[in-house]
Amino acid sequence: MAFRMGYDYKKFRNRDNVLKIFPFSSEKKKMATVYADEKNTNYVFVKGAPDFLLEHCSRFINRNGSVSKINSDFITSMGETI
Repeated sequence: MAFRMGYDYKKFRNRDNVLKIFPFSSEKKKMATVYADEKNTNYVFVKGAPDFLLEHCSRFINRNGSVSKINSDFITSMGETI
């Protein structure tokens, strides 16, 4: 999904840019990796079960690339795509 939104995951795959890896946890059902780009901007990429991730989120990046608040419509639409 990040690639479709313009984030080139290949530039983050370089191990020199990895700051921290939070390995997959079957208990938490998620994992995360923290990267730094060439401008020393940090990015956190998280993947995991939506029902576990959504409870920690308040906003998302919509199809237009804008930040939107997570609301009941968003939660309902996520249920339809899972």
